[in-house]
Amino acid sequence: MTTESFKGTGLHPWSWDLATGRVQWSDGVAVLFGVAPQDAPANLEDFLAVVHEDDRAQMRADVHAALESGRGEFLVQHRVALQNGEVRWVEGRAEIVRDPAGRPSALRGVVWDVTARKRSELREQRSRRSTARASAHATSTACSPPPAASWSRRAAFASRGSG
Repeated sequence: MTTESFKGTGLHPWSWDLATGRVQWSDGVAVLFGVAPQDAPANLEDFLAVVHEDDRAQMRADVHAALESGRGEFLVQHRVALQNGEVRWVEGRAEIVRDPAGRPSALRGVVWDVTARKRSELREQRSRRSTARASAHATSTACSPPPAASWSRRAAFASRGSG
C-alpha cells in the first residue's frame, strides 16, 4: 500500500478488496489500533475484533448499509480497544469503489485519531450535565419554603386559636 503521500498528516490509509475479503492497512493504522504491522487484521472479521465490543454491531451495520446504499463514500466513528486496555476514538472516511456494473468492489479510506477531541467533548458534556443538575437543585430549593417552617407556622396559628 502506498503511504508516502500521507506521511505527517495524521491520516492512515487502508483498503478492503471485497472480492477476496482482504484488508490492507498502512503501518500507521496498525500503530493507531495498537497492533504490530505484521499482525494487522487481514479481513473484516479480524478488523472488527479490534473495534470496541460496544461499537462492533453498529460498525458492521454501517459498513453494510454504506455498501448497499449506492453512496460513493461514508464516514464512521468508533472506539478501538487496545490490548493494554486503553481505548482510542477514531474516525474514518472511505470511498466505495465500484466495478463496471456498478457493484461495490472495494473500499479505500483513511482513519485518524480523534481521542483527544472526544475526551474533551465527553468532559464538556459531563460538566454541562453536572451544572444543569446543580442549577435544577438550587432552583428547586430556592423556590420552595422549607416544609418544617410551613408546618410550624400552621401549628402555632392553630394553637393560638384553640386556647
